[in-house]
Amino acid sequence: MKNKGLTYLLLIIVAIIWYQVFFRIKSNLLVEDVFENKTTQKIARIDIVKDTFALIPNYRDPFGGKISKSIPIDTLKNVKKSVQISIPKVENWYAIKYFGLIQKTGSKNPLAILKIDGSQFSLRVGDEAFDGYVVKAIYKDSVLIKYKNKSKYFYKN
Repeated sequence: MKNKGLTYLLLIIVAIIWYQVFFRIKSNLLVEDVFENKTTQKIARIDIVKDTFALIPNYRDPFGGKISKSIPIDTLKNVKKSVQISIPKVENWYAIKYFGLIQKTGSKNPLAILKIDGSQFSLRVGDEAFDGYVVKAIYKDSVLIKYKNKSKYFYKN
């Protein structure tokens, strides 16, 4: 019993270490508030509009040496009008992957982990991300997402 003071000191150090371990486990179990703040953010997408123009060839031909005839601007406007074609717009979905769900014991409101167009989201039923992608239902193996009046199921990989 010669090292009684050393034994008490080590006992206090071990108690402090176990206190910190239990404190970290408790804080990891109560993370639900952090996810709610991130899910309320909406990210806007930028639409890219293509610019069209006509070249006026009023320069010297590098191979033949002749100067090209310039085309009157009125003719270019007529050509532009006759070339336009109406193409029906097809709504493309972004790449969506479903990784699974997180559900607190006893809770009936699960949290789905999704990757939409390279960005990871934690969404609940009714949450919206990326211009109208709304989570309608969450299951263990799949999630139902609605986008512009069309619904699709995405399954866990």
